[in-house]
Amino acid sequence: MNKRTRRQKRESPRALGDKLFRLMVEKVANHAITGLDLEGRIFSRNAGAEKIFGYLKEEIIGENFSILFTPEDRRLGMPGQELENARTRGGGEDRSAPRRLRW
Repeated sequence: MNKRTRRQKRESPRALGDKLFRLMVEKVANHAITGLDLEGRIFSRNAGAEKIFGYLKEEIIGENFSILFTPEDRRLGMPGQELENARTRGGGEDRSAPRRLRW
């Protein structure tokens, strides 16, 4: 048994599942997946979010997710509405995001 196999045997199924999930999310390139805290600050994002929105990891981590919206959507209060929906439902999904690209 090699070192890696022994380490994997010591990891709990939950920890291993979390690790595999993170790896899978990081590799998704055609969809933006962004992790937010309760205040709407971005704490993680995948490669797809970088490709779609154009922000490097160093530029986006710690910023409020409202920067991913168009100025008009911000004026309409959409970031706040989506954050509130995510709080009440335990998550959020925005299928209209392609129109909110930063050009």
